[in-house]
Amino acid sequence: MILYSMFSGIFGIIFIALGCLFLTRRKMIISSQYSGLLVGTFIFGQLARNPIGTDQYLLLIAAAYLFIVIFSYVIMKGRYIITNIKTETLMPAITDLLDEKEIIYEVIDNSVVLANYDNKKIKCTEFLNSTEIDFRGIRRLPFYGDIKNSLISKVKLIKETVFPIMGLFYIVMGIILIAAALSVASSIR
Repeated sequence: MILYSMFSGIFGIIFIALGCLFLTRRKMIISSQYSGLLVGTFIFGQLARNPIGTDQYLLLIAAAYLFIVIFSYVIMKGRYIITNIKTETLMPAITDLLDEKEIIYEVIDNSVVLANYDNKKIKCTEFLNSTEIDFRGIRRLPFYGDIKNSLISKVKLIKETVFPIMGLFYIVMGIILIAAALSVASSIR
């Protein structure tokens, strides 16, 4: 139980630190691979804390965790979360970049469809005043790296700010985890 308390407390501190970073309203670009690993580590750490677990139980949890790690690395590659920016602010940056590269495209429902490249898409999804941009559709195209790096540079130059709801969400989650850790620690004494 003490290990569980420490585990929850450490994750609570990490969540609060991330939330405070997001509250600065800076635009940060985070690979979805890392966020998937963070969530997977938290979930499987909670499952593995059972002190009466058998070796088979722990082996099953380790195998599932390994699957999540591989899934996060392979499937989430090419997806990025850009904090503190709305999709309607990001879309003009994407289209301007494609215009500079003279790539023909069409904008359909927060997605940019590349007409000359088998209708491959760059998708944007907004969540808590942050945007996830999905480059998986164009990862195999020759200009993928150039577009990704140029867009990251352009995003950092955008001056518009939004209220950092994601930062508040992470801070509240961190406080809940620390409160749970303290509750467990006090029940042990």
